[in-house]
Amino acid sequence: MSALNLAKYEDQLRSTQNEPKLSLSTFSMASYKRVAFNDHLLERFISMLDLNPTLIKSHPNYETLRSYGIIAF
Repeated sequence: MSALNLAKYEDQLRSTQNEPKLSLSTFSMASYKRVAFNDHLLERFISMLDLNPTLIKSHPNYETLRSYGIIAF
């Protein structure tokens, strides 16, 4: 339950910072789980392939890879 509440709180903070006029946003716990999995997988690739994390994370397509397969975010 606490993980769900923390994810909803983070979603509420994100939505009020990005678009303060919108009070309701789409929330999907599956999307948060997918982003966490994608982050873990990308970190694993970076460490196992001995890549420069700064270079990889500053690439414009990094956010696309992080959000791959999400329902709503």
